[in-house]
Amino acid sequence: MSHRQTVAILAFLPFFSSFLATPPASAAPLPPPDLRAQFWTDLDGIPQEGEEYPVSDREASRRLLEEAAWVFAGMIDGFDFEWVPESKGRQIVERFALVPTGTVPAGDRRMLPGEALRDWSRMSAWVEFRPDEADLRALETSRGSAWKSAQGIGAVGLTKGWPGRREAYVAAVRAGIEAWARSMEPNRPRLIRGRVVFSAVPSLAIVDGSYTVQARIRLEALEVLRWSIW
Repeated sequence: MSHRQTVAILAFLPFFSSFLATPPASAAPLPPPDLRAQFWTDLDGIPQEGEEYPVSDREASRRLLEEAAWVFAGMIDGFDFEWVPESKGRQIVERFALVPTGTVPAGDRRMLPGEALRDWSRMSAWVEFRPDEADLRALETSRGSAWKSAQGIGAVGLTKGWPGRREAYVAAVRAGIEAWARSMEPNRPRLIRGRVVFSAVPSLAIVDGSYTVQARIRLEALEVLRWSIW
C-alpha cells in the first residue's frame, strides 16, 4: 500500500483541537445521521492476556465489524445510562453505567462492509448501515425536542489494548452527559438516569498514547436527582 493510500485511510479523523464542548443551538429540524463511515482496527496493538499476537486479518476483520455494529446500534437504539457524579465531601465514588438497548448481530443484512484495506499497523474499511422502517422511527424519536445535544471526549491508554477502545467510547459518552449537566446548572446532580444515542459516528484516533474518542450525542434525561443542600 502506498503512503498516499495510507493517508487517505486516516484522513477521516477530524482535528481534535477544533472540537467544541457543545454544538450551537438551532431551531431547524435535525438532519438524519450519516450511517456510513470508515472504521479501523490495530494489527499491532498491545495484546491482553489470552489474545493472539500479532492480530490475524480474520480477527482484525471481526473486531472491525463488531465495533461498527456496536456504533450503529448506538445510533439507532442507543443506550440506557445512569450517572452518579463523584462527591468527595459526601464520600461518594463516581459511578457510570451504559447499557445498550439494541444490537446489530453478526451477519445482519442491514450492515454492508466495503473492501478492507491493510497497511503495516492497521486494517480499515468503509461500512454502511441501511436502516429498516423500525430503525427510521427510532432515529426520528431521538431527534425530537425532548432529546438534547451534547459532545464529549474520552481517552483510555493504549495499554488497555483492544478492550480500551470500547472504554474510550463509553468515556466520551459520559463526558458528553456531564457537559450537558453543567450547561443546565453549576452544581453536580446527585444522579441522572436516561437514554442516549450517538448522533453521528464517533471518531477514534490515537493521541498521546491513548485511544481518544470524540462523540456527538443526543440524550433524554428521564430522572434527575439534586442535592437538597449543596
